[in-house]
Amino acid sequence: METEKKIQLVQNTYAAVLADATVCFTKFGILEEITRIKKETGEHVAKFQIKAFGIESEIDVFLKLAEIFNCANWEIKKQDDGFSAQAKTCKLCTLTKKSGGDSPCNLYCLNPMRALVKEINSKAQFNVITTLWDGDSCRVTVNWR
Repeated sequence: METEKKIQLVQNTYAAVLADATVCFTKFGILEEITRIKKETGEHVAKFQIKAFGIESEIDVFLKLAEIFNCANWEIKKQDDGFSAQAKTCKLCTLTKKSGGDSPCNLYCLNPMRALVKEINSKAQFNVITTLWDGDSCRVTVNWR
């Protein structure tokens, strides 16, 4: 098997495993508690992940994660006081919805991204406008003021 196909297989399998875990957490009624715990632990590992993923800026959080995991592809629009990021598709949302789980957005995507952005710039404001779980796109703004 070609390397590119292996990488795609691993990326798709990873998204499916996360979706399956979300469905299990939903069915056992512990998704909210797991999300809270993972948010706390994510804040502790952000520094390591920034180095491991080669992230150098707040925008890199979105671009590098999209490149590595190939789950959601973010479109970035720079603004004077930060930027907005928008994704119109997400493998994890799609798989979790089809499997009957609740939203995986904060657990596996938004909280970890927020922690990475805050590790890079503690003054940055990470605002979730909408998610693909509830709308037609996932939209986030990151502002410096």
